[in-house]
Amino acid sequence: MKSWQRIAAGRPPAGAGSDAGGASDSDDTRSGFDDLRRSLAGLLEREPDSPLLVRASLEALLDAFVTRAQQRRGALGLVVFELDDWKALRERAGESGFASHISMFGRELRRRVRSSDEIGRFGEGQIAAVLPGCEPQTLGAVSERLRAALEALELAFGAQTLRPSIIVASLSASPRPGSSGPARLLEELADALDLASR
Repeated sequence: MKSWQRIAAGRPPAGAGSDAGGASDSDDTRSGFDDLRRSLAGLLEREPDSPLLVRASLEALLDAFVTRAQQRRGALGLVVFELDDWKALRERAGESGFASHISMFGRELRRRVRSSDEIGRFGEGQIAAVLPGCEPQTLGAVSERLRAALEALELAFGAQTLRPSIIVASLSASPRPGSSGPARLLEELADALDLASR
């Protein structure tokens, strides 16, 4: 069982207010995920000068987190943020400039999530957030709050300043045994993101 939220830029999910708050702070959920994350710390690789995990490390962390959620029935939210028209932005800024801006988005996202959350590279123009303890009923509101904060940022290309729009796809991983594994969850997120961007 999975709870889906597909959110196109500028269209908040039903019931997502400005005071929606963050994810659940259950000690059982948070401490269990924190311990697991610490045990993996030495194996996780980040992009240079960035808080973002590389895709392989994101998948390794998600694999461990999904297993833990299924065993202990802990909530786990997954969200992917995509820069709208990121290919055009990359052409305009160049590879190094675009990488710099993605890192900036990563730093801004890191400031807006909890210490128990993790962020990583999902695709060239996409950043994923893994939100342990984020219950299905709050995931949409949390996603929208983060989307609005990132969309308020400005990208500077020489004398030109652009404000990107952000497309969001999110889902809550089921803690029930036999539910989708991490690879399938990532595929489903990609599918949801593709639908949201149409």
